[in-house]
Amino acid sequence: AAKDRKASQGGSTLSMQLAKLVFTGDAPTISRKLDNMALAYKMEEVLTKDQVLELYLNYVYFGEGAHGIAAAADVYFGKSLDELTLAEAAMLARCVRYPSSINPVRSPEKALANRNTVLRIMLEENMIQKEEFDEAIEEPVKLRKKRPQTITATKFHPYFVDYVLHELREKDIDISRGGYR
Repeated sequence: AAKDRKASQGGSTLSMQLAKLVFTGDAPTISRKLDNMALAYKMEEVLTKDQVLELYLNYVYFGEGAHGIAAAADVYFGKSLDELTLAEAAMLARCVRYPSSINPVRSPEKALANRNTVLRIMLEENMIQKEEFDEAIEEPVKLRKKRPQTITATKFHPYFVDYVLHELREKDIDISRGGYR
């Protein structure tokens, strides 16, 4: 399990990954790296570790069109964050490593193995009790039956667009015929 705890982002801190996600993008340049470092340093000055983690979880990609952990909870399980079980939360925690290929929809076996790795680490680190671990490890994966509908065109703010579409569906507003601004 020790190898599972190593950083998989080339040694980047969470703050640097957040800077890349939100501000500077993926361009492989020295300038971008320096910008990431400066932004990460500034974030660490003004934000707590929990605030950095919260921001990261609200921006990072979880696969299947889900940007942010709330979107992932909805996309994979059809639940809000406060409705997730320990096992479901553990499964989502590991999705960010390889969101497009190893997620509960595209690779259920690997996603289950990853979930179990997270649960084992949580037990080893005394974050959960043995009884919680046993219950979570035995929980079958129950993915959302009906997948949320997404726009197929490129979205500049995909999670927000998906959120608005979800809200419209909840209110039984059909925009498929057009005419809305």
